[in-house]
Amino acid sequence: MLIKFNVKNIFSFKDEIKFNMLPNKKIGRHPLHKYHSNNIDVLKVSALYGANASGKTNLIDAVDVLKKIVTSSRIPEHFLKSVYFKLDRDSADLPTKFVIEFMQEEFCFLYAVQIKSGKIQAEELYRKYSDNYKSVFIREKIDNEINIQFSDGILSNEEDKSLTGFIKSELIDDTKTILYVVANLKNGAFSDIRGAYTWFKKSLIIIHPNTKPVALVQLLDSSPEFKIFAENLMRSSDTGVINLITKSISIEQLISESGNDNEKDKNELLDKLSQELDSKSGDDEILTMRTQDGEEFIIYKENEQILAKKLLLEHSGYNGSNEFNLEIESDGTKRVLDLIPAFSQLVNSKKTIFIDEIERSLHTTLIKTLVSKFVEMDASKGQLIFTTHDTNLLDQNILRTDEIWFVRKDKFGSSSLLSLNDFKEHATKDIQKGYLNGRYKAVPELDDLIDLNWEEK
Repeated sequence: MLIKFNVKNIFSFKDEIKFNMLPNKKIGRHPLHKYHSNNIDVLKVSALYGANASGKTNLIDAVDVLKKIVTSSRIPEHFLKSVYFKLDRDSADLPTKFVIEFMQEEFCFLYAVQIKSGKIQAEELYRKYSDNYKSVFIREKIDNEINIQFSDGILSNEEDKSLTGFIKSELIDDTKTILYVVANLKNGAFSDIRGAYTWFKKSLIIIHPNTKPVALVQLLDSSPEFKIFAENLMRSSDTGVINLITKSISIEQLISESGNDNEKDKNELLDKLSQELDSKSGDDEILTMRTQDGEEFIIYKENEQILAKKLLLEHSGYNGSNEFNLEIESDGTKRVLDLIPAFSQLVNSKKTIFIDEIERSLHTTLIKTLVSKFVEMDASKGQLIFTTHDTNLLDQNILRTDEIWFVRKDKFGSSSLLSLNDFKEHATKDIQKGYLNGRYKAVPELDDLIDLNWEEK
């Protein structure tokens, strides 16, 4: 679970941005909208509003950058050279700073990392005990040398001391986080570090507008529970889809359907797929392929024959049911399908999921119902943070004031973040009307557009 996230000098954020999922204790409405764990209350949902180019997506991108920093073997130098706040020349010489607090397996962690020109300048991890955070490790750069101070618990015996010495001298460099380096070490002394890494790797999920779920066909084919969940959601969304069907076809048929009739290309692809499948073993004996239209296929071998498994969507018609390929479905149906794994995880697992433009291609009533269904479920386990322009969610019967955030940009292009809770609105206040009228200064200022004289020749 995400508790807090702070970031400075990245994208449109010149100054420190503070975002949190902590509920206001004075708000008594919607008690099911929060979790209680490890002596702390955390909200299930947050919605980010703002004008176009205000910086909403930048917050999600900043979280995505942090995840990549933690879980990658090397930080691409060009990647981080280009993300500082560019509308202030002095920012180019300043580091980018991330601070994040989260819960993993009932433990609270605080992780911070500071980066400049693609190199890690400082890194820290703390774990919470009772009401206090205690250091797991502190890393800093002193006189161009990397210095790491591990906690006494990690340095409890000579074997652990020897291993930490090896980490310092052989494994760590300017482009690798300690979380990444230690993640695969089996030594029990590093359990806290592995736990923190696991949260970034498996529990933190970022969904951009064009993100497609990975191995959806495999998930539908292998998990009856997920298939039931997915079909129920598709039926309830009024898409006309009554069933989701996975169908096997020969790889030759798949290649022909793609429009590639070149025999040489076909044979080369078959040889490549056969070699890749032969190199796999155990539960990983499949490949996934995706067409330019975004349609996904599972590639596998059965009795030495290469097969492809595809998804078909069944609709009821005048003369019985018909099966449609995904490519001819509406954008709205595809978007519902894309979000099904996310909502399944929100309901059934302790994932923190960021979704940019949650309303894309979806009707406002559907979004309102999905969000309301999730937050009002007593048994739901995940956490949802999303950006949106859908003002129908600005309703205190749907969301609490501490679940709504506004992203605003000043005249110099620097974004700031403000919670609706800071405005201390009464429970009867029409916040949708206030937002659209500019009360929270998070809508476009369009006076210049209105004054445009389009009649001039």
